[in-house]
Amino acid sequence: MAKKAVDIQTAAENDSFRIRVNSLAPRLRRQFSQFSKIERYFYMTVVFAVILVTLALVYVRIRILTVQTSTHEISFAMQSDETQLTLYNQNLQDLTSQGKIGNAATQAGLSLNNSKVITLKK
Repeated sequence: MAKKAVDIQTAAENDSFRIRVNSLAPRLRRQFSQFSKIERYFYMTVVFAVILVTLALVYVRIRILTVQTSTHEISFAMQSDETQLTLYNQNLQDLTSQGKIGNAATQAGLSLNNSKVITLKK
């Protein structure tokens, strides 16, 4: 035999916990109307503060995710720039170590003044 949903008074008499939702609203409204103005303001302030803190937490979490995303994008851009710089340095070292610049300069009639600092004169 299935239990039926009942109102609050019947549920309290029968020790049942299946209570209809529409039977709670009038009771809560009556209970809230019995509070003094100070109690009402207090509870409304508590509810408002909870809502405000919840919204602030959501905002902070969203900002943290946004900052993390932008940080990852900047980090990726830095890594790609460092990789490109490393490739340029490697190409420069290849050119200077094999004497390609010196050979090209002497073939063009130019001379090298210093081995570490390359300045070409005609």
